[in-house]
Amino acid sequence: MKVRTGDIIVSLTRPHHGSIALIKKEHHGCIASTGFAIIRNIDETQISKEYLVHTLRSSICLDQMLRRSSGGNYPAITEDELANINIPVPPAEIRVALVTELALLSPLEPIIGRLAHTFQSRESLQ
Repeated sequence: MKVRTGDIIVSLTRPHHGSIALIKKEHHGCIASTGFAIIRNIDETQISKEYLVHTLRSSICLDQMLRRSSGGNYPAITEDELANINIPVPPAEIRVALVTELALLSPLEPIIGRLAHTFQSRESLQ
């Protein structure tokens, strides 16, 4: 399926790994495999796409995705099960503050990921 600017894609395989993205303008019209759910037509008067992406990547939602997944070695979630994930929705001013703070951390995500991988590697050697 073709993705559009502003769509949110969620990996249906191993969803608890947090492979979730907001589609940017430069990826408009790209093809997403059937291994992704596409979330579109979000009423942004109720919840912003940025807040939804950050929340879906949070442990609160990732844990729910894992519990709703099936398949031991290759866990996957259906789009119906994904739709049943409970999303915490605090008051609007808190959501805006969270998105603002998390946006400041976004450039650091690759570095944090590499550090976490390094620590995990070192722990497995001990």
